[in-house]
Amino acid sequence: GGSGATTAAAGATTAASGGSDATTAAGGGGSGATTAAAPDTTPTPTTVSLTGTLTLVGMTADDFTEEAETFFINTLASALGVEASRCSVEIVERRRMLLQDDGLELEYTVTGYADDAAKNAAMTMVQEKSGEILTTLKENDLFADLESISVSGGIDDAAPASAVMSWTVLFAGVTVAFAQYI
Repeated sequence: GGSGATTAAAGATTAASGGSDATTAAGGGGSGATTAAAPDTTPTPTTVSLTGTLTLVGMTADDFTEEAETFFINTLASALGVEASRCSVEIVERRRMLLQDDGLELEYTVTGYADDAAKNAAMTMVQEKSGEILTTLKENDLFADLESISVSGGIDDAAPASAVMSWTVLFAGVTVAFAQYI
C-alpha cells in the first residue's frame, strides 16, 4: 500500500547515498516499490528551433494538399539533413506583400538545434539550398504550378518592424528574401 511507496522512496534514497542495495531497501513495497523512486534531477538539454517562411510563388492554399505538405516537409528535411519528424509547416495569412506575384506563404519550423549558432547555420543552409528545394518540388506533379520560392526567416517575431531590414534577390528563377537586424 502507501507505506510500500514510502519505503521504496526511502530505499532509493538510501541506495543512492551508498546504503543498502535497492532490492533490499525496496523489498517490502511489492510492485509499487519499483515505480516510486526519487525524481530524476538530470537537467534536460534545451534546444532551439528554426522558424522561417517560404513563399511558393504560383501556388495557392488549395494546391497545398496533405500529400503536398508531406512532400514539402520531406524535401526541406532532406535539404537540411535532418529527420522529417523535426519539421513542420503551416499555411499563414499574407501579412505583407514580399513579391509582385501572389504566392502561398508557409511558415516552417525545424526543431532540435543545440544552440543559436546551429540554428543560424541551418537558416543559411535553407537560403543556400533554395534552388535545390525549388528543383525538387517542381519535379513532383503536386507542385506543377510552382514558379519560384521566396525564403525568409530566422527573424525573432518579437523584434520591432523598424529594427529589421529586408531585401529580395532574384537569381536563376529563385527569389530569396533576406533580413537582418539593423
